[in-house]
Amino acid sequence: MLRRLLEYVCGHEGAVALSAAAAQLNVTPALVESMLDTLTQMGFLAEAPLSCDTSQCGACGLCKPAGASLRTWTVTAKGRAARWPAN
Repeated sequence: MLRRLLEYVCGHEGAVALSAAAAQLNVTPALVESMLDTLTQMGFLAEAPLSCDTSQCGACGLCKPAGASLRTWTVTAKGRAARWPAN
């Protein structure tokens, strides 16, 4: 399941909506968040600072309700190696 989530993160360029990932993986958003934390602790992902123009939030497909935070990740070299094993 962790590998499937890693693939999902890679396919969404690191921006993950917990509810969408949960629906894709058929698990709860809380479990997705826990798995993202696990992948980060294992070194496959690194949390990336969100750098966007917050004045444009109304036009952004990633925006969340006021007061909620959006988390983004980058896939580390270790994560890329796990995703695409060297032959």
